[in-house]
Amino acid sequence: IGATHIDIWPQKHGDQREQVEAMGRAAFADLLNQHGVGLGASTRFDLGPFGLREEMHFARSLDAQLLVCGSKGPKGLEGDVLRAAVKEFVEQLRPHLAITEETGVRLAIENHSSALIESPDSIKWLAEFAPSPQLGIALAPYHLPNDAGLIAALVRALGNEHLFLFY
Repeated sequence: IGATHIDIWPQKHGDQREQVEAMGRAAFADLLNQHGVGLGASTRFDLGPFGLREEMHFARSLDAQLLVCGSKGPKGLEGDVLRAAVKEFVEQLRPHLAITEETGVRLAIENHSSALIESPDSIKWLAEFAPSPQLGIALAPYHLPNDAGLIAALVRALGNEHLFLFY
């Protein structure tokens, strides 16, 4: 199909991550090399944004540049309360972002329905408060209003610095 990189998922949405562990990382790396494909991302909603330490090292060991997960915190917020909650979430991520700096693996938070990072405002504020270019968004437009202008504005606002993945 011409793909240059793949994204692997653990059970519930896939089982590629478990397959990697079953075959061994070296065998998986050999398979990637054999087919001229790299590991682009590891998606780990199951671990959440605060449980990724080992996965960051796993991703780095296979030259992956990206981890994708969801956010953590209250949902259904708006306005100043939402802004404060996003700022607090980003502050809680600081120790984890130190590991992203060390490993070179970027952390992409997907805007997911019924989550803290869900709305256009929360997405923009996550990027605004991000203390590091290692933190950004995995933008899932299907979790947003069906409004091409709104999505285009988000893409422009995030730019290359904080838009890591566009589903």
